[in-house]
Amino acid sequence: METKSIYQSPEQSARDTSEMSDLELRNYYSQDEICVQAVAWIYLFSGSFVAVLTLVFLKLSTDIDHLLLQFMSFCTLIVSVVFVLLGWGMRNYEPWSRTPARFAAIVMMFFVPLGTLVGIICFFLLKERAHREIFTVKYHAILLSDPLQNKYHKFWVPILIGATTASLITLAVIFQRHLIIELLTSGHSF
Repeated sequence: METKSIYQSPEQSARDTSEMSDLELRNYYSQDEICVQAVAWIYLFSGSFVAVLTLVFLKLSTDIDHLLLQFMSFCTLIVSVVFVLLGWGMRNYEPWSRTPARFAAIVMMFFVPLGTLVGIICFFLLKERAHREIFTVKYHAILLSDPLQNKYHKFWVPILIGATTASLITLAVIFQRHLIIELLTSGHSF
């Protein structure tokens, strides 16, 4: 009998997944599912958050009739819709969403400082944990056969939280605009 290396654990060694049962396959990729769901949640939240803020800016730029701001707001709105679509695709393990989601993580890195951190985390999770096997038709069928799959992964929850957060921030700025203007124009430092 061949002795196994003490440095190799079954979870970390590559296995032939073609001969696994459905339950073994789910157990083998359970950590990957969690990582993909986390990225999907972030994309859904970010997309809805940016969409609501962009709609506010689009309304303001239309009110002041500033064409450049309108164009920038419209482009940002399209990007936020793309993030929501990618989040939905990742949430449902759609094969088309895997590669664009990595690109979206790179794009997110340009929004310093918070977007950079979130983009790096999403890119790392997608690079290390979004294996091609969990984006196959076979794996999708296994997920659909699980009655508890949709119980824990609601599509609308991160969208609602993102939209609510953006709305509350907008309302806080509107109601506190005089204080914000005073703080920005006064020579006092904190």
